[in-house]
Amino acid sequence: MAKKASVIKIIIFIVCAIAIVIYGFNLVKDRLPRKLVSFIAPTKITVMTYDINYGMGMDNIYSLSRIAKIIRSGAPHLVILNEVDYKTKRGFNDEQARRLAADLGMEFTFARNYEIDGGWTGNAILSKFPIEFAENKVFKHGYGQETKSLLHIIIKTGNDNIHLFGTELSADTAISSIQAEELVAFVFEWDDNNPIVVGGNFGLSPDHKLINEMTYYYSDVGAYIQPEGFTYPSYAPGKRIDYLFANKFALPVEVSVLDNELTRVASDHLPLVAQFKIHY
Repeated sequence: MAKKASVIKIIIFIVCAIAIVIYGFNLVKDRLPRKLVSFIAPTKITVMTYDINYGMGMDNIYSLSRIAKIIRSGAPHLVILNEVDYKTKRGFNDEQARRLAADLGMEFTFARNYEIDGGWTGNAILSKFPIEFAENKVFKHGYGQETKSLLHIIIKTGNDNIHLFGTELSADTAISSIQAEELVAFVFEWDDNNPIVVGGNFGLSPDHKLINEMTYYYSDVGAYIQPEGFTYPSYAPGKRIDYLFANKFALPVEVSVLDNELTRVASDHLPLVAQFKIHY
């Protein structure tokens, strides 16, 4: 009995010691160098990029609840959404970003690209973290139905500012190449030694010159998936055209495409998900 009591005392002591260390670390971490903090207690965030095809599935059924279920299954902290509608007839007059954010308990920001079917379509970002800053950069090249933009938010985790950029490039590769140059130039304006993740539907295969240019500056996270990481078309994936790119401060530790019975019917794209370790 005495031996059992001693073991219990040792366990209690260890638990108390760990609690004291964690409490002390939280008290002083704001005064420590970011590199030291990220080494001792690295931040991990999960990011998803998903072209939702305005909620219309391959079975010709419109369902945002199905899209929300898929997003929830990936457990992301941040979600880049393409082809998101705002009060269109085809989208049953829904404010899609708002509805999805409410369903998932996330904050959101939405950026219009162009008018369609009585409303607008564009990009959105959902976030489990408070959105500290949001802006939308409309690309100079591409007008009317080819108007595209780069949505940018900043969120804060502890002392870390994390930049997330979401876009859908033009289906015209000549235009999208110029848009990609604008994208890189704009992201560089914010490249201030903080973690950066860029994602969305680029509409191009990994061997395209534009993608090669992106990988010169940022790691192509989807390239970690073996063997292919295809995202399009959802019902018979054969292309990798949805991407997540990250700078050196966001290290991918897990990457996957959500490919299952539900995702193959909910949209014409499959979602790409990556978990990043934030480090300096």
